[in-house]
Amino acid sequence: MKDFKHLLLFAAILFAGLLPTACSSDDDEKTSERSFVIDEQVQNVEYEIITDKIVRADELVDEAISRAGVAGSSEIQLLRTMFLSKQQDIANAYAEQLGVSLAVMGFRSVSYAYWSVDERGEAIKLSARALWGSCMTSQWNDIDPACIVLFPHYTITANSESPSQSHTYEAIAACGDNLLILPDYIGFGVAKDRTQPYINHNLCAQNCIDALKAGYKVFRDLSEASLAETYKLCVVGASQGGGNALAIHKWLDTHDGFATDWRFDYSMCCAGPYSPTLTYDKYFELNSLADPCVLPLTLQAMRNVAPAYFEHLPESDFYTADYAANHMAEMNQMITSKEYTTGEINAKFFEWYPAGGGHAVRLTDILSAEALNTNSVLYEALFKCLKENDLTQSWQPIHTINIYHDKSDDVVPYANAEALQKAFPDKVVLTATNTGGGHTRSCLLWMVQLMSHKW
Repeated sequence: MKDFKHLLLFAAILFAGLLPTACSSDDDEKTSERSFVIDEQVQNVEYEIITDKIVRADELVDEAISRAGVAGSSEIQLLRTMFLSKQQDIANAYAEQLGVSLAVMGFRSVSYAYWSVDERGEAIKLSARALWGSCMTSQWNDIDPACIVLFPHYTITANSESPSQSHTYEAIAACGDNLLILPDYIGFGVAKDRTQPYINHNLCAQNCIDALKAGYKVFRDLSEASLAETYKLCVVGASQGGGNALAIHKWLDTHDGFATDWRFDYSMCCAGPYSPTLTYDKYFELNSLADPCVLPLTLQAMRNVAPAYFEHLPESDFYTADYAANHMAEMNQMITSKEYTTGEINAKFFEWYPAGGGHAVRLTDILSAEALNTNSVLYEALFKCLKENDLTQSWQPIHTINIYHDKSDDVVPYANAEALQKAFPDKVVLTATNTGGGHTRSCLLWMVQLMSHKW
């Protein structure tokens, strides 16, 4: 409790005065008269509604926390307190604008299916969630979103954790008076039987852009509210979502006409693997990994996305004899079932290989000597795929990239932030911390910061 009070005081001092705009001003045009360039761009976009409901703010935050796995942490308590306070401020401002004494904050929460492309360039139906604010006075009234926030999710392995199936961390950190677009990746939601394209940044970026277009059309068609006249598009993500947020940023900055039409402003990326090659180099160098589920996730994804690179390389060759013979089949089944969380999968690794003290594994217990050999064909195939998804080279940003990374990160090495800043010094704004709390805690602290961000 003492830690929680300190965090609350820290947040109050750091973020004082950064409350978001509650709703559109009296000077705005009537909602029905507003139109934007992007309205024309989504005319031919197809979508299907999966679920459509109103969720009260307290219900949404409690559902998200219950699925988090760290519900008792001081950071989670702080997120909940800040979230509910922020939503009450928005509801109070809405009530004052309408001249009523009381309003209750909630959210219109719509999961939907849409069309995109898969790793072969073929059409695939994917799913996502669109979320926007709604206030109850005598009835529910949608609030005009000030911004569109595209928020790709962090690493998950259970379908129940996907945005289309539940309300997630991301829904806590950025919702309020924004239109929040929360895409599933391939491998979740309506495409849960497919292989997740883990660290396949380019494919995930395209899928998320298609989710954005469909999600905006869902909002436009279902809501009586409209985007604020001054709306902008921001892209935000943490961990795997941080890497994919930067990949979306790259897509937008290399499709400048689209970025201009959608009013893209900046990205905010926390602890992302911007350079997969550097990330794996560090894993190999340290021979230690706190999040071992990333090993089979990466190998499965790369073998699926680029089968030609692995055509004559059996999966078992990448692993030690013990892992290949005794654990590979069980682990692959756990991952493909989409029934187990990353925590449950990591716990299996710690059980099988306890040398890391139950908090990490040695790579040499799982990956074969040949896979770790920089001169081997196995290493070459894996790193060829990783290099194709490196976001620190082969493009030039136009818009600002805001990155947050903790030097104690034990999952995504801090070297990723250094590499990105070195690659694009004029466009990267780095907030570096050293909390000693590792990857998960630093991401939670970033979400605390995001909660009070002025969009």
